[in-house]
Amino acid sequence: LLEPCAAVFRGHTGPIILEFPPFPRQRRLEPTEFHQRLDRFLGALPRDFEFAVELRDARLLTPAYRAIVARHNVAHTYNYWSAMPMPMPAAQAAVVPPEDAAFSVIRLLLRPGTWYEDQRDRFKPFDRIVEPDEAMRADVVTVIRRALSRGRRVFVLVNNKAEGSSPLTIAQLAK
Repeated sequence: LLEPCAAVFRGHTGPIILEFPPFPRQRRLEPTEFHQRLDRFLGALPRDFEFAVELRDARLLTPAYRAIVARHNVAHTYNYWSAMPMPMPAAQAAVVPPEDAAFSVIRLLLRPGTWYEDQRDRFKPFDRIVEPDEAMRADVVTVIRRALSRGRRVFVLVNNKAEGSSPLTIAQLAK
């Protein structure tokens, strides 16, 4: 992955998101084991790219996790996702402050308690905001302002399934 990015897309590549979905119940790692493995993994990554970790299991979002990403100069991805028990970015920022990293990544995917296929069918053709989420937007702006106030770069990635139209969600966040 990294070699082609470096050769062809270097000037157009932002942070690479390392997404860790929830583990199946029968294979679930305890947070301590996950943190040890993550620490080794991040330590082996090349330093000529920026990385952000996206957790999809709130059990793993701990002070130990915060220390690991800080030690490796890796950012946390503040996500808004269907099954994340701590769905709002500002709740995640209480554990991993956006001021800790050189940049912040915010990823808006699915309203908590909803599913991709359902939202896709409800929101097509993605040309309007179907379900405005003012609380989510306000929460995201809070995290953005915290990061920007310390001179950090911010990347906001929005899926159409967050509110119905990613470009219109971005426009609302900008306002």
